[in-house]
Amino acid sequence: MFKRRRHKIKNIITVFISTLLVVCLIELIARFIYKNETKEQEVGIGVLEYLLDDPPAFSNKNIYTPDVLKTALTFTPLEYDNNSRIWRLIDFKSKNFNIINGFRKTEYSNKDAKNLIHMFGGSTLYCQMVPDKYTISSYLQLFVNNKSKNYNVLNYGVPAYMTKDQVIRLKESFLNSGDIVIFYGGNNDIAYIVDRDKKTGAAGRWGGEAHAPEHNIQYYNTVQKAIIKTYYRFPKRYILKTLYRSITQPNTTGIGVHKGSTEPNVQYLAKHYLNQIEIAKKVVSQEKGYFYNFLQPNLYSKNINTLTNEEKRIKKNDRLVGNSSETPFQISYPILKKIIKNKLNEYSYDLTSNFDNIKKEIFTGDYIHVNHIGNEAIARSIFNEIKAKIN
Repeated sequence: MFKRRRHKIKNIITVFISTLLVVCLIELIARFIYKNETKEQEVGIGVLEYLLDDPPAFSNKNIYTPDVLKTALTFTPLEYDNNSRIWRLIDFKSKNFNIINGFRKTEYSNKDAKNLIHMFGGSTLYCQMVPDKYTISSYLQLFVNNKSKNYNVLNYGVPAYMTKDQVIRLKESFLNSGDIVIFYGGNNDIAYIVDRDKKTGAAGRWGGEAHAPEHNIQYYNTVQKAIIKTYYRFPKRYILKTLYRSITQPNTTGIGVHKGSTEPNVQYLAKHYLNQIEIAKKVVSQEKGYFYNFLQPNLYSKNINTLTNEEKRIKKNDRLVGNSSETPFQISYPILKKIIKNKLNEYSYDLTSNFDNIKKEIFTGDYIHVNHIGNEAIARSIFNEIKAKIN
């Protein structure tokens, strides 16, 4: 009896050790494959690994609790509208992150507001990495409330929205006389038209279902969800890295590397941006509203002499800055700034230097998304321009 029991324990140990060795071997093979596949395209750690490694922008633990960060990493519930050809937010409810009737929740709203401030933009307005009360729209609501309780701010931000997507949403919106409409963007137009080529940009791979942000957990099946969630817990395991990459980034070879002529894309960008902003202005004017357009800042537009050591680190890491390189922004921003100054100056404002004087860490792991400090700075700049219309 004792010998049989001993033999059984020995077999269990043997199976356990064998399984462990097999897992280690698979991990080594996965590491070799992953390293070789990414050697030419990627340098440094990925955004998820960066976010889970307690980055400086999340140093305020009163805001960025483990629960907040866990929710933020998967907080992109979207569905594609084939008729309108745009992505729409799916309602979502939690303690710090909420989507209500297709809008990211704006805190501090007023009960009997007479007018609305409609804010349109992409992920930087949607503000995935911060709780509801720290989004640009919530900060703006606070500033507006200090002057008047007659306005509520609506956040139309959706990840990856270009100016054309904002116009589509604007045309669907119900505007009252005296409402204020704000466009906050420019980055995605450059990223999808110039950096990734206008032919494979908004109308190609980055339109349709492939435009879904990688962390839209609702987009995947049960097995894929389980792998993604496990990867979130153990992001340094190469087995999981390989599986996660194959699920969320299929057929991405060459994405972000522009192979065509830059000049035609830059010309298209200028015409596209000018045309869409003018359309938006006309729509708002017809409803007797007030229209404001803001060209947003990012890490590439920040004065190089004011960069923190962490911002320099992010800029040098190809994987952190993602598919968008600095060159398209260096080429395109001056053009968009010139359009704003010469053709759209009556209602457009250049915020590209807005982060120059911020000494605290604000960037949350890439070249464009910022924390609560950056969001507050943007909201304050916007308020300073629109406050004359607040009554």
